[in-house]
Amino acid sequence: QDDPIDQVDASERTLLSVLAHEPQNAAALDQLVKMFARRGLYARQAKAMELKLDQTVPEGDRAELLRAIAALHEQKLTDIGAAAHALRRLIEVTHDAESANQLAALHRRHQQWPQVKDALQVKVRLTAGAARGAAQLELAGLCENELDDSEAAVMAYQQVLSFDPPSATTTSASWRAAKPAIPSSTWAICASSFRVG
Repeated sequence: QDDPIDQVDASERTLLSVLAHEPQNAAALDQLVKMFARRGLYARQAKAMELKLDQTVPEGDRAELLRAIAALHEQKLTDIGAAAHALRRLIEVTHDAESANQLAALHRRHQQWPQVKDALQVKVRLTAGAARGAAQLELAGLCENELDDSEAAVMAYQQVLSFDPPSATTTSASWRAAKPAIPSSTWAICASSFRVG
């Protein structure tokens, strides 16, 4: 009934009327989302997905829906801010490093380096075990390269030691490459920590 474009508004009103009486009516929610997707009405699809999210309780379903909302905002609406907001809410649901990594990847794709740093810091906090050193190393590399912030890179590299000491030795080449930009007093601390010259 919703194929002709002039019937979309009428179909929406009908579905919303159903939802007003049965907010958790899964069939109506799905039909609303799919109707807008078929017509390429992506902004209205996003709103319908948010409505569906409000009525979704299982954590796994909410996570899947938030990923879909983020993808819609990035790929169809080119609204990176809204996509990032969806992924930040995803992190609140999952509390895992992979979700933080997805947020970092989003900002990396759009070369939003300060936001990548924020996301990677969250990733480090949510990463457990030996992998935490690798996550911290990724953050340090971002500070050194994309952000060109040698001081922040120094602190980030040093932090690797407290997470995963064996991996710290792999940063020696990066330390030597960064040496010209690092103040001598700071370099002395780094050299001592990492046993590089």
